[in-house]
Amino acid sequence: MDYTLIPGAINPVGLHTMIGAFIFGIGMTIAGGCASGVLMRIGEGHVLPWVALLGFFIGTTLGAKNYSFWYDNIISKARVVYFPEHISLEVVVIVQIIVLVGLYKLAAWYEKKSVQG
Repeated sequence: MDYTLIPGAINPVGLHTMIGAFIFGIGMTIAGGCASGVLMRIGEGHVLPWVALLGFFIGTTLGAKNYSFWYDNIISKARVVYFPEHISLEVVVIVQIIVLVGLYKLAAWYEKKSVQG
């Protein structure tokens, strides 16, 4: 399939995506939220998120400065995964609805259990 005909960005995924997601998750946990969450907490008057914001600026600057190295050596060599090639859109939507309803029921059950003690 010619991926250039698809609107939007289709990027390769690989080990770099998994490592980046893991580091992002750790950073979000330590900072108490993602970038918008950190900005919201700063707006609420919290002081600690300022450190996270500084780290965000430093990381963004380093990432932008070294992006060509990462792209040339890792990202460009990774495989592009386009799920509609493997699973039909109808199946994906149905599975997503089932998962979301299941998560909702699980959260409602857990909240009810917590309230009852």
